[in-house]
Amino acid sequence: LFDTGGEITARIGRQGDNIWADCIVDSSSRTNVSVECTTSNIPTTGLYTVQVLFDGHSRDAPGKFNYTDDPTIVEVSPLKSFSSGGRQLTIKGTNLRIVQNAAVRASTSGENRRKRQATERTEQCTIESDSTMKCP
Repeated sequence: LFDTGGEITARIGRQGDNIWADCIVDSSSRTNVSVECTTSNIPTTGLYTVQVLFDGHSRDAPGKFNYTDDPTIVEVSPLKSFSSGGRQLTIKGTNLRIVQNAAVRASTSGENRRKRQATERTEQCTIESDSTMKCP
């Protein structure tokens, strides 16, 4: 049970390669059946074992964790919009499905006679495939 005992830590790696990366446990997420952690970087992509350590004693989680290449953005279109907005952006890239919170932030700056003005707006995007997302 995850909500009993002392310290709970987690790591992701492969025993044979002796490659391990910490998975930072969110102590507020602990319940009697689960725990959440945030991954850190690892040198190579591939399938890895998730280990949860209870006061230093490890248990392997069932299944494998897949580290993939980071998402990339290779194209944004269109590159121009009206000042009032309203144009949908199409973002092309790789590994976009692994993005947890896809959003676009646009900022503008301009000057009127008296002072500089700047505005910024963030909109959530919809991931359509591993290579395409749309943003309002």
